This record gives sequence, C-alpha cells and structure tokens, in this order.
Amino acid sequence: MKRILILLLACMATILHAQDYLSPTALAWWKDKILIAENGANRLDIFDPARGKVTQSILLPHRPNALCVQGDTAYVAMGALTGTVYAIDLNTGDTLQQYPAGHTPAAVAVDGDSLYVASRFADQVLQLPLAGNVLTPTRIARCSQPVGLAIDARKNIWVANHLPTTPANGEQSAAILTVFVPHGLNREYSLANGSQGVRGIVASPDGKYIAVTHVVSRFHTPPTQLDRGWVNTNAVTIIDNIDNERPDMHTILLDDTNEGAANPWGATFTPDGSKLIVTHAGTHELSIIDFPALIRKISEHKAKDAAVDQLGFLSGIRQRVALPLNGPRCILADNNTAYAAGYFSDNLASATLTEFPEVAAHELPAAAPRALTNEEAFLEKIAPKALRRKGEEHFNDANLCYQKWMSCASCHPDARVDALNWDLPNDGFGNPKNTRSMYLSHRRAPVMSLGIRKDAETAVKSGFIGFQCYSASDDELKAVNAYLKHMPVTPNPFSMGEPADDTPIIERAIARGQDSCLQCHSAALQRRKPIDEGRKIFRDAGCSTCHPHPYFTNCKTVDVGTTGGLDKGKPIVVPTLSEVWRTAPYFHDGSTGTLREAIRQRSRTSKNGQDAELSEEELDLLLQYVKSL
Repeated sequence: MKRILILLLACMATILHAQDYLSPTALAWWKDKILIAENGANRLDIFDPARGKVTQSILLPHRPNALCVQGDTAYVAMGALTGTVYAIDLNTGDTLQQYPAGHTPAAVAVDGDSLYVASRFADQVLQLPLAGNVLTPTRIARCSQPVGLAIDARKNIWVANHLPTTPANGEQSAAILTVFVPHGLNREYSLANGSQGVRGIVASPDGKYIAVTHVVSRFHTPPTQLDRGWVNTNAVTIIDNIDNERPDMHTILLDDTNEGAANPWGATFTPDGSKLIVTHAGTHELSIIDFPALIRKISEHKAKDAAVDQLGFLSGIRQRVALPLNGPRCILADNNTAYAAGYFSDNLASATLTEFPEVAAHELPAAAPRALTNEEAFLEKIAPKALRRKGEEHFNDANLCYQKWMSCASCHPDARVDALNWDLPNDGFGNPKNTRSMYLSHRRAPVMSLGIRKDAETAVKSGFIGFQCYSASDDELKAVNAYLKHMPVTPNPFSMGEPADDTPIIERAIARGQDSCLQCHSAALQRRKPIDEGRKIFRDAGCSTCHPHPYFTNCKTVDVGTTGGLDKGKPIVVPTLSEVWRTAPYFHDGSTGTLREAIRQRSRTSKNGQDAELSEEELDLLLQYVKSL
C-alpha cells in the first residue's frame, strides 16, 4: 500500500509540475560578460566566458524576445500583445523604467538618447526618448513584420522585414528593407527576388556595411529536385555604398555546391570587422567569413560584371563550423571567440576564431519547476510538452532533408507562410498556388488548395518525402503532427487580449471542453462593438456560409471563380479565415496583396449570389471583423 501511494504521488508530481524550456533568443555583451535572454524561462542570465558558466540570473516578468545594452543598463524587449521594453540595472537587477513597445517587440536598439523598437505584429518601428518622463512612442516607420534593426554610420535605422508584401502571382516577390532617415524621407530596398524568411540584420563596426540573413526561394521553378539549391538557397545580403540613394546589394549564397546551409538566422561582426559570422539554425552550424576577403571578391566580380549569387562563392574565405547544440539563432563574438545559443538544446556553444576552431558546449541552468495550470495539465495528457517540443525541433531541422537544403520552416516560417506561390508537382504542373499556413491545418480536412490530401497528417508525411526527399520515421511524424496540431497561438492584435499565464488561447479553450475559436472570439466581440457590427455584415452578406464558426471554413471544395490556367473551373478548399491578418497575400494564387482588396474583390465577384458591392463604411466594418478572426 505504501508503495502504491508513493507511485501515485510521483504521478501527481509529474502532472502538476512543469519544467519549462529555456529557448534562448538573444545575446549581448555587458563588459566582459554575456547576457542571455531565456525566452522560455522568463529570465536574463549573465554568463562569464572566463569561468564558462552562468554566474547570475535576473527573473523577468514576461518572455524576453530581444535585448541590447548601453553602459550598465540592459534594454530587454518582452511580451507579445502588450509588449514592453524594460530598462534593467545590471548591477542590482532593478527595473529603472518601462517603455511601451507594441505587439511582440522583436528587436531593440539604442542610439544616443533614443530607444528604437521593432514591433513585429504591429507592423511598425517605434522611437522613444530615454531622457525625461515622456513614454509615448513615436512611429517612425510603417513596416511588415519587422524582425531586426541595425544602425549605420549615418545614424540611419535599417529595418529587416520578415516576408514579401506584394501579390505573389507576378515575376517579382521579395522581402524589403525599410530605412528610417532622420530629418529625411524613409527609403525602401527590395532584397533579391524570392527573398523571404528574413531573420537577422547587423551593421559592420564602422557602420559602412549592412548584412542581412534570409532564404532565397526559387519559386518560379517546380520543386522537382533539391540538388544545387533548386528549391531554396540560403543567403546573407551585403549592402555597401549605403550613402547612395541606391546602395549596392550583393546576395551571397551560404550554401556549398552539394550541401545546403539552411535557415540562416543571427549575424554579427567581430569588433575589428575582420569576421562576419552567421548562424545556421537548420544545420546547427556557424559560417565564419573573412569579411575583408569577401569585399575584395565582390569587387573583383563586380569589375568583371560577374554574378556573386552562386553556390560555392565563399569557397576559401569561409569556415563552416558544426556546433554542439540544436537550433542556433542568436550569435555574439569578440575578436577571438564566437558564441551561439541553441534554441532547442538550451545551451551555449563557443568556437574559437582560429584556423582550426575549437568548439565547446556550456550548460545553462535549467528553468525552475512550476505548477501546471489546469489547462496545461489537460493538454499534457493528450499531447505531452516534450513531444510537441520535439516536433517543433524536427520542423526546423534541415538534417531531415536531402543535403540539408531546407527544413519545413524554410517554406513555413513559424509554421505559417512564406508569402510565395509554388508550382508543386502533387497536383500537376503549370498551376502555382500560394503557400498555406499550417495553423489549424490539423483541425480540418481535406487539405492543400485543391484538397488532394485527405488530412494534414497525410500531407506532412508526403511533404517530407516529396519535397525534402526524406523518409520520416513514425516517431518523427508523430512529434511534428503534435506540434502543428497544438502550436502556440499568436495573440490577435485586432481582437482578444493576451492570456495572463501565456498559455495558448486555443489550448485553454480545448481544456475547458469549449470550441476555441467560437468561445474566445465571441468573448472578444463583446468588448469590440465595431467588430460585432462587422460580424453582422459578414453574416448578412453570406460570408458565414463558407466561413462558419469555429474555424471559419466549411472545409468544402467550392468553385469560387478565381481559378485559372490549368486549374480553371476546378473547385478549391475553402480556406480558414483564422489568423488571416498575418497570412498575406490572399486567394489561392496569391493575387491580392491586402485583405481589404481581397474582401472588396470577393464582394464584387462572388458566385454564391448573396454578396453585393459594399459601401466604404461597410467594408471598413467587415475588414475589422475579418482581421479579428
């Protein structure tokens, strides 16, 4: 009896307590120490390279996304829907000030007396004065999912935008860089055609060069093979002559001829400018590039009018260094050593900047155990956190791909969209379609634009085989499906508030036995009257016939009159409108760049006979409602 009681208590402890993952997202120097933002543990660690361990930890009120340091003050960007930058005294751990930072502050920078914040899901960059008591931010740039900031020698603020924003059915589609010019007009520069999944941006120490990491997708060719970067290549774009109105932009492929370098993420320079270092989150490596040699090589090719965006361009001037971690995203370096943090392995790795780099792994203190909420305990029973985490790891791992050219996340960053059209061979050639989000894909069937897969599980297995040339094991498939079915929800900036305990909204509702979208969204509508008026228009116009609660799709295939070419007249699967606010461009062919224009077009051309052209006021209200889904 005593033994049974001990076993029961052990089981209860397993259910009632959770060990959060660290998920480090940012690194910064403080004197000779390294600050590590532990997103999963709500913690700021101080790592001493000389001792090879964390010597101090500062608990944070929210999840840290990014940080920078000025003097003895760390500016830590935290939170999601109501993001905040905390100014923290690193000597005492005290909070000196809090600055409003918009939805998901993804990057933060300090220059002089100003604080700059990239508010990712508010699509803007904010400026706040550090001096005085003015805490009202000024929007200095309207962007599209800004994820990084860099400051050049002229004090211009370079903003890395994550995805393309134009319609996807044309010849050109690429993410852009936004440049805020103090006392001047903002500028925009397009990266190379097919550029998407932008993750990192950094200025050289002298401020004369900008480096940007991203994927370059070959979306104009059917993805029938992977060799030599046929589908996706991985790049760092070097920008020089930044004083010119049209600076020179050089797309440098990080892949070798027969081996990809998938999912470039973080980038940094050594303080002396001799090395440019890039992390490869998909292949768990560093690229250590001789930067002066790279600039010379670019100049030589430019003089010959020769292309630089070619495989193997970095041969002889770059070292690829395998790291003892999984998912390196953030990177930091002095003149002798580079440091990268493993997002999935929860550790730090160092590599000496020598001819033969010496690599070492450094453990980080585990997150403190905490009690599970009732919702988390329920979810733990149906999809254990360890399984979901392993699935997210596999989803981002290019080792599960022939020659490591890409991971699932290469076309579905954050398990959402790359904003491109692809001519997939699974439904014939000559009929490209826009990438669909994986969000809620496991809660509806059939899937794919033409409904050619009976369910998401079948599509996942076929995707590994058909596009990554990899035969995933049953365990790998089980984990990936668990991650996608229960992926974290991004708080909607147009409707609901952020859960106080950071538990994904959809899982909270599932745990209560409620329909997640219906219950949570209906509650939000009670707080937003204009949205409720838009819902009435949505219903009266007949939109809810094809887009009903709870997932805002009836999962049927319907001829809506938008298919053309080889697909002309074919019915398509009604897409969900959930998270439609972040999945531009729109329609199955990506032909419309904005949600407003998509709604306007459907109100004019719908084949269901119910819609009529809307007035501008009705369109505004309907748009507010649809964005809130």
